[in-house]
Amino acid sequence: MSVLTEAGDLVAGDLIATPLLGLLPHRPWNPPFHDDPLADLASLRRMLDLGPERLHPGHGGILEPDRVRRRVVKEQRRLERSEAKGRLRARVDDDVAGDV
Repeated sequence: MSVLTEAGDLVAGDLIATPLLGLLPHRPWNPPFHDDPLADLASLRRMLDLGPERLHPGHGGILEPDRVRRRVVKEQRRLERSEAKGRLRARVDDDVAGDV
């Protein structure tokens, strides 16, 4: 869950982190526990489209939105290449679809 305040602070939760879960501040990074990284990037893009002034990740220091946008573009390209090569892990929903 993410929350955008009237002051422009986006409390982004686990949509974004900083490397080593906060040990390297101010650098956007992907949290290591996403089940569907492409869907998570889409959610992060939707949050960025709201025009936040600052992002507060669940792990790490405050992030600048422009820096996060650049990271999103790079990560999208990387994931698309992985998906094309068959290396992107299937969604958890897909893994258990027949078990429900």
